[in-house]
Amino acid sequence: KVAFQTNVFHPQIHPETNELNTTVGFPEWKKSNRIYQLVQFIVKIFNKLDAKMPAINTEAST
Repeated sequence: KVAFQTNVFHPQIHPETNELNTTVGFPEWKKSNRIYQLVQFIVKIFNKLDAKMPAINTEAST
């Protein structure tokens, strides 16, 4: 689970819990996954919004 301490208005971040939706990049966390991969995923979603990703914050996706 990745949660931000402050409110972040983003389609992949839940507006009430500030939790990042990691299931798009990591449907199931495996032993082979590494923290650096998670950090790369976070950087990617902030650098470029992907309209194909299902949004958990639909207000931020419009």
